[in-house]
Amino acid sequence: MSDDAGIGIIELVVAIVLMGIVMSAILALFGTLTALSHKQRLDTSTEMYAITAAEVAKTLQRVNPNVSVGDSHACMAAPDGFAWCWGDNSNGQLGAGSGASWAAGYDPLEKPLAVKSGEATSCLGSGQLCNVAQVSAGGSSSCAVTGERAVYCWGNNGSGQLGNDVKVTVGAFKTEPVAVDSSKLGAATSVSVGGSHACAIDTDRGVWCWGDNGSGQLGVVGSANSGVPVKVSIGGVVEVSAGDAHTCVRTEDFSVYCWGDNASGQAGKETTGNPTVPTPAFVHVGVQ
Repeated sequence: MSDDAGIGIIELVVAIVLMGIVMSAILALFGTLTALSHKQRLDTSTEMYAITAAEVAKTLQRVNPNVSVGDSHACMAAPDGFAWCWGDNSNGQLGAGSGASWAAGYDPLEKPLAVKSGEATSCLGSGQLCNVAQVSAGGSSSCAVTGERAVYCWGNNGSGQLGNDVKVTVGAFKTEPVAVDSSKLGAATSVSVGGSHACAIDTDRGVWCWGDNGSGQLGVVGSANSGVPVKVSIGGVVEVSAGDAHTCVRTEDFSVYCWGDNASGQAGKETTGNPTVPTPAFVHVGVQ
């Protein structure tokens, strides 16, 4: 082999080595940029996901589709935040305004009626009660909680079960939603309508009831009805259910308390000597 050939081979090897070094550097740089780009995409994606999750949580907090049945009518809170009712409307319990009645030829089998906006001023543009988070139908009245934590009721007010005796005369009825006295109740998370009374949970997990108290179903001492919410002496409440003339709640420690009519033991006490239970009484669930 000549000297020139040997030198040529050495130069070729050096060139290949240098080329390898350059390519390694380029690949390393490309990998770094790719990783940074991927991280940036992940960061952006995470941020977008967090925003989306927050919006979803806000929406779920605002709207909780449900259906509820009263004596002869029913109501539903739809996923779009509007409320619909159908059935008997003799006391305005459908909330569809004075024009909706049997005399007007309304067929309950045809379609539900939209609940009007009533006193919900934020909904005036739509004409319907909007941003409804939950609805409850009772004897011949109905109530709803909105995303703003306000409670609106409509229908029969014979015992003050609409919760605002200043705006609605006790004994009358209202064909569109009226705001429950917020100076008493404040912000609410849920509502339950019974036969002629209603109860709601506030944001501090307290319970307020209004309407008929003939059997102690409002949970306060005395038998006088109340056209405005009255505070029940119990806290930590996460669920409330109003019956025909009695009420029960579940607290955050999974305890159950009831009050009101106990003629059949529905307040969780022996019926002998306890026809009514005027204040919350612990129910021994699971104890024989």
